[in-house]
Amino acid sequence: MLERDIEQRVCVYAKSKGFLVYKFSSPNHAGVPDRMFVAPHQRVFWIEFKREGCKLTPLQTRECDKLANCGFEVYMVDSVEQGKSIIDEQAHIAGMAFSAFLRISAILGPDDGSVH
Repeated sequence: MLERDIEQRVCVYAKSKGFLVYKFSSPNHAGVPDRMFVAPHQRVFWIEFKREGCKLTPLQTRECDKLANCGFEVYMVDSVEQGKSIIDEQAHIAGMAFSAFLRISAILGPDDGSVH
């Protein structure tokens, strides 16, 4: 399957799960991953799409490493199934984080702006 077809199907799937999906290009900076995904509840990760069996170029590897060193999760995806699996995993993690936030908020109570 072509890279663009994998990318398109994974992006449609991500949007159906409530993710924001951005095509990313940096005119003077080659090698940046194809897409930035924003999962519900502040999770951001990147995906570089490839045709099945293709590998990252050395430049793409360096750029992915830079993002990873800044704390972002970066994936290389070469199949629709792999991409959907990553989306499902990220949705699950985002849901767990939001549930924890709600539990902590319930314990702390409403923020009325006062200093305690």
